[in-house]
Amino acid sequence: MKKWILILVTVSVGAWARGAEGEAIKISFRPFGNPVPEPGFIADNGKKFGQQEALTFGWTEDSPDRRLHFKNTNDNRILASGVHFIIGSKWQIALPNGFYEVAVCAGSADDNLSEGGGVPLLVNGVAYFGSMKPDRNIFIKQYRTVEVKDGTLTVETDASRLPKDWASRGRFIMVPFLEIKAVASASAAERTVVWSVDSNADTDREFYGLVPDIRSTKRPAAHPLDTLWYTKPAKIWDEGVPLGNGRLGAVVYGNPARERIQMNEDTLWNGSPSLPMANPEGKKYIDEAREIIFKQPLTNSRSEAVKFSKEKLWPFIFDKVFIREDGKFVTRRKDGSAEPPFMFDYLNGGDLLLDFADGQFHDYYRSLDMADGIATTHYVLDGVEYTREVFTSAVSGVLVARITADKPGSVSFSARGRDQHYGSKFSSEGNDTLLVDGAAPAKRGVPGAIQWQRRIKVIPEGGAVSAADNTLTVSGADAVTLLASIRTNFVNYKDVSADPVARTKQDIADAEKKTYAQLRAEHVADHHRLYDRQNIDLGKATTLELPTDERIRRFRESNDPQMVTLVLKFGRYLMMACSRPGTQAANLQGIWSAGPTGAWGGKYTVNINIQMHYWLPEPGNLSECHLPLMDMIDGLADAAQLTAKNFYNARGWVCHHNTDIWRYSHPIDGTAGMWPMASAWFGDHIWEHYLFTQDKEFLKKSYPALRDAAVFYLDYLTPDPRTGHLVSAPSMSPEMEPVTAAPTMDVQLVTSVFTKAAAAA
Repeated sequence: MKKWILILVTVSVGAWARGAEGEAIKISFRPFGNPVPEPGFIADNGKKFGQQEALTFGWTEDSPDRRLHFKNTNDNRILASGVHFIIGSKWQIALPNGFYEVAVCAGSADDNLSEGGGVPLLVNGVAYFGSMKPDRNIFIKQYRTVEVKDGTLTVETDASRLPKDWASRGRFIMVPFLEIKAVASASAAERTVVWSVDSNADTDREFYGLVPDIRSTKRPAAHPLDTLWYTKPAKIWDEGVPLGNGRLGAVVYGNPARERIQMNEDTLWNGSPSLPMANPEGKKYIDEAREIIFKQPLTNSRSEAVKFSKEKLWPFIFDKVFIREDGKFVTRRKDGSAEPPFMFDYLNGGDLLLDFADGQFHDYYRSLDMADGIATTHYVLDGVEYTREVFTSAVSGVLVARITADKPGSVSFSARGRDQHYGSKFSSEGNDTLLVDGAAPAKRGVPGAIQWQRRIKVIPEGGAVSAADNTLTVSGADAVTLLASIRTNFVNYKDVSADPVARTKQDIADAEKKTYAQLRAEHVADHHRLYDRQNIDLGKATTLELPTDERIRRFRESNDPQMVTLVLKFGRYLMMACSRPGTQAANLQGIWSAGPTGAWGGKYTVNINIQMHYWLPEPGNLSECHLPLMDMIDGLADAAQLTAKNFYNARGWVCHHNTDIWRYSHPIDGTAGMWPMASAWFGDHIWEHYLFTQDKEFLKKSYPALRDAAVFYLDYLTPDPRTGHLVSAPSMSPEMEPVTAAPTMDVQLVTSVFTKAAAAA
């Protein structure tokens, strides 16, 4: 039978015990995604290894198994994330004698633990989780009073409650964290919190993927035809509700015990302006690539054409056209081959984390009122009704959160920031402001040019607020308003000279001059100015009383025409939230991104994705939301002249299948990059905006970009000796083999850009 023991030692524990009356120390056991600890170390609450307060944590050198077990159990990554207790497992810490409130969070994937047996753990002989039957989708956190009599606190499996075949089945109890708090006596109240967990969630260090298992629900009253609402907090990012003011985005989880507001800012990217990313020698080989293409018989089958492209044409284009001969911006694999050319990535803006009291929550709902642009979380705890409202204001430029209770003095919580990019600096300013200062990381050896700051100010009404260890603590307030700003040094794709600190200070200073009621009223008025321009009624739903996720599940079998209108409204809401005049164009993720970088880097994939984003604003009566794309096109028309010259020795400008905030336009990745048609497709958007608005001043401003896109194709098209026609070569149908000449889509796009440039002229 395999056993392992973790021993913890203390330094000056007497001083800790005297000074920490009523303060809990949380010990976190490195959940999934972090490296296996070296001997002698264990993580504490996401901070640096080693000492917190006067407690020192460490693995004993003689432990037979110091590793944490990262295997997936029942494909549940969360249940595999923490210290695993098997039969005989024991964890100890030396503590002064006395009483302690010990909260243990635990779970097990073992359905064989019977009713009445529960999750079998003992803490100094006190049985935990006596009647709590585990399954694959819950964790349990239980608070109980434990007495230390011999200077040692011991956590171990309770063999008397284990099934007989438990060891042979290889089962275990997983403990992600525990909390220890010195108390005066054994009279501390016992509490149990049940947490739901998504089996497919890859949750983060602090178990923010866990949410209270709430049974009692209530429905939001306002705007029933324009509201998304849910009876449970979001377990994962995808279930949160999105907010945005065009520049500043947020996703709100709606967790009553520990709220997470994940934030983004549209200029927070890695990379740097004005790098000569395009291959200046590419044009020397384009004609040779065309000669290779024209050697293919026109009678080739598609399979023969694909084989020819892979074996003869593509290797030549990749080595000679894509890859720079001077070796710049090229990284090599272990076998010496070159990585494809690249662009830069949209970055995560970090989290605002709010920790509230645990407990049994009632009358819970969370919602997104799309008509007002406000996310709401509502619940009742210990007889007190709590409401949170969050919005991102395009008027004030900040995120605003409001926390209220119907009983004075009931609002207490701690607030802190978190960042997904290593090296950021966390600090506080005064007793009411949190700061996170950071710099964009390098990519493939190219330093990031973006500097940024996140500033969060807490404004309580009544009660008190204090700052310690980069955390703000609010105690006994009647209500609290939080203001959050993220700013970078980005001015435009050529200029990063702004001061992000001055920008966030100004944002907060301007916003705090207004009351919450004023901030809310001006936001709602501005939001309705756009949202109310279009409505559609296809009939009422028979499932309107159901929460939105349940309506979606039942949609195929139900009569719910209003869900169709809800989808249209949600699309318009997202366009308003991620693309406003003066902001960056909506990237591949809009302005929302869960990971350190967006999916596919969060770049602008311009061979269909960004075009699809911007099919909506004109027929959706949101023409000004189309303007950030026009600004991006104007920037490309300037910056992408270098790509046209370097790769094709052509006039005008050209963009391949991706671009980024720096307006790079060279081909990247693999064969998908050999598609020089985005600039032609952008012509459709210029013309579409003009047709809807009849704005000739706009057309006059955008005409040079449209004209010069057409000029590029005049130079790029080349005679095909097999037919005598002018053709696009080399090119490909978007992301479809082979690299060839004159794919059908090219013929359509070139015809379109010529026609629209002529009409605009």
